[in-house]
Amino acid sequence: MIRRGVPLAIWAMALLLAVSVGWAADGDNIFEYAYGNAEDDTLSDSLIRGLAAGSDLDQDGLYEIIVTDYDNGGMVHVYEVTGDNTLEWVWSSAGSNVGNIRQVGTGDMDNDGIGEIIFAGSDGSWSVDYEGGVHVYEWDGSTDNGYGTEAVAIYKPNPTHQQRFRAEGFAIGDVDDDGQNEMVIVDNTENPDDQDGLYILSVSGTFESGFFTWNEEAAFMRGGANPFGGSPTNAQIGDMDGDGLKEAIFGVWDYAALYIVEATGANAYAYQTYISIDTTGDGVNLDNFEVADLNNDGADEVYFNIYGGGEMAVITGGADVSTITFGNNVTYIAYTGEAGAYGMAIGDQDHGTGTDGMDIFTAVYTSGVIKDWELTGADPTDPAAWTHYDLFVGTSNDQGSFALSAPSVDLDKDDKLELVATFLEAVPPEGKWFRVFEWTGETEVEEYTIAVDVPREFQLAQNYPNPFNAQTTIEYTISRPNQVTLRVFNSTGQLVKTLVNDYKPINRYAVTWDGTDEGGRPVASGVYFYQLLAGDFNQTKKMTFLK
Repeated sequence: MIRRGVPLAIWAMALLLAVSVGWAADGDNIFEYAYGNAEDDTLSDSLIRGLAAGSDLDQDGLYEIIVTDYDNGGMVHVYEVTGDNTLEWVWSSAGSNVGNIRQVGTGDMDNDGIGEIIFAGSDGSWSVDYEGGVHVYEWDGSTDNGYGTEAVAIYKPNPTHQQRFRAEGFAIGDVDDDGQNEMVIVDNTENPDDQDGLYILSVSGTFESGFFTWNEEAAFMRGGANPFGGSPTNAQIGDMDGDGLKEAIFGVWDYAALYIVEATGANAYAYQTYISIDTTGDGVNLDNFEVADLNNDGADEVYFNIYGGGEMAVITGGADVSTITFGNNVTYIAYTGEAGAYGMAIGDQDHGTGTDGMDIFTAVYTSGVIKDWELTGADPTDPAAWTHYDLFVGTSNDQGSFALSAPSVDLDKDDKLELVATFLEAVPPEGKWFRVFEWTGETEVEEYTIAVDVPREFQLAQNYPNPFNAQTTIEYTISRPNQVTLRVFNSTGQLVKTLVNDYKPINRYAVTWDGTDEGGRPVASGVYFYQLLAGDFNQTKKMTFLK
């Protein structure tokens, strides 16, 4: 059985493939490949890595999927799910000298009730123009997908330090229960001996007002009082010992280590412990680990997959997180090569009948496989309590499965939860993509893909109709936010009418000309020229007006 989706969005089209694969006879763990971008998509020259799914930042009732992109100096793209298995590109950040954006999230750092897109611009070597650091784009509070053309705030832990900023992952939440959100994030610099840091940040004031301050509520440095031994990578928030005091949990590339700090009061934090997870090599959790209470005992567990060996471990907090040890609190639930080494997400996406526990989804980068580890027993620290499935097995072109997201909301509101995955380095001609898998409750996996187009180049299209005698439409594409001018000239080069003179964000636009001049007077029949100016882009095309 092949079910073909009908795309509704203007940028979602071009059905590419459909394959049915039998899997899991009881009806659980059955997902269909719902939508993604096809081989002719202009994402094909970029690297799609970081991922956030399930927000509705502009409060229009449509859930969003947000992905990061290495192209154009570093960008993020927002897609809205507009119908059943249908999504539409709606916004992109300005490309600049941000660097490789490795992760994106959403939050409300200034606590004003208005959501923000937050990402860590990473990698680039420092210069006066380098814009690495935490970038915040805030919804304007009224406009559909109105996230602006520039970041409302940029934070760098040490702005005078002439090195890169890099964070593989971060988390946002109220760590110290003071009613104010914090961000837990790392900075892996090019000079690790003195500048690598683990940070807990907050914001005073509001971004909208323009009067705000970034606060370092806590900073733990690699060579500080409680040092760590490798490059910091990512961070999460949890309560591992169930004592009501949350922890900021940082990942460190030091035999896959965790550095754990506990909130002891408002804006007060105390170092608890430092523990390495990898016993076979100097591994690391490269994308992000997950924190969840899967056995419902009131204390969170940390689920941690290891780049290098492909193992997965669960770490418990015991009676007090400060006393955890490898022997007492670390259990491997997947062994070398079994779990994959990159993205991880936790959810109950296969909500059918039968044996149906929570699932851990993991990404196997080199083969593009996405694995599903379902908790079918009671104790998540028991390897026998987990049942393993291969959720997605791609072709040789599908390498590079990276970030995963298992939203708790139903993105397209069809009573079937989704899993979203990015593919960082798929092999041409298929290009780079992200995909959405949807639970079906059936005994087949149905796969089909829908192209999603993001503007990559400035373009001026030929007007239509041409020739024309009443009005004509001119379409143009803006690939970077710019001041845009679109003007009509007669055959002698005299300006007839200015159709557009405005600052435009990334998008595709259409404007009509009704054959009148600036004063609204009809022009004579003949040949006219229309010119688009946007930054360094300058293009002119010819059209014919007939009365």
